[in-house]
Amino acid sequence: MKYDDFNSNTGNRASESTGSYEKISPTAWLIAYERALSDIPLSKEIFRELEEVIKQSQYASEYSAIEELRNPRASFIWESRYKIVNHLIEQERIDQVLEIASGYSPRGLNMAKDPSVEYVEIDLHGVMEVKKRIVEKLVSRSEVPLEPNLRLEEGNALDIQDLLTATHTFKVKPIIIANEGLLQYLNLDEKRTLGGNVHQLLGRFGGVWITPDIATQTQVSLISKQTQVSLFKDRPKKRAIKIQNITGIDMMNNLFESEEAARSFFESLGFVVEQHSFIEVADELVLPQRFKLAKEQIDKILGRFVAFVMKVNTTG
Repeated sequence: MKYDDFNSNTGNRASESTGSYEKISPTAWLIAYERALSDIPLSKEIFRELEEVIKQSQYASEYSAIEELRNPRASFIWESRYKIVNHLIEQERIDQVLEIASGYSPRGLNMAKDPSVEYVEIDLHGVMEVKKRIVEKLVSRSEVPLEPNLRLEEGNALDIQDLLTATHTFKVKPIIIANEGLLQYLNLDEKRTLGGNVHQLLGRFGGVWITPDIATQTQVSLISKQTQVSLFKDRPKKRAIKIQNITGIDMMNNLFESEEAARSFFESLGFVVEQHSFIEVADELVLPQRFKLAKEQIDKILGRFVAFVMKVNTTG
């Protein structure tokens, strides 16, 4: 495989519109870094290999530009986001999982250790080509086994044909569709397209859609106000501006107005919404203790974040 187009604006099968999303991959690096600070299995190994790929690419400057956004003391948010998705997947007890826009997440590698699970990841050409390279390196070093029940697919979550191709080996029984960190990069029309695609897949297989990406304007405002120290104050907006400069995507403009607005949006697309707080995984987090963060402050912040578990509304 050829990797010199690591973060290119075009891929083997990427359309012009898909190409515009390829520049999201520097932010996927940032999340991979923040996960690697935690105890999430294989997160450190994946980040180590990702760093090696970046050093060999012509796009290192894009990654050095985003390095200043690293905020280790706030990384418990991304640890909790990953762990709430895992928690909700485990509750469903479904053995077919499609993770869309999976980036450099170790979830597929970890879940595929269970041979009864069929796990499919899908992401854009530039990201998935690198992900494959990382997995190949980990397998060659015997750090992970070669799992036949893990498939890495190139595709765009906004293209229903790509999603149908990715799920073509699934049996006609319930599936989990999961995404972590995608919705903030999509405007309202794109969210509507994604929701329609997920609805079509769940209509075909049954199952649930799990997403922790319910970022809201109210949430950002409250977090900035309630943290008097530098842990979060003004950082969400500064982070969004820097990401916009790199990706061309205005994340702040893509936020839902409120949790109620988010719920209404998904209900209008034909989903029944079940809401879960990040507080559910507070006891699983290691980073707050590592950085000696006050439990009261952590609980207040986690209480502002929610994940949705959605099913197709069959009642009309």
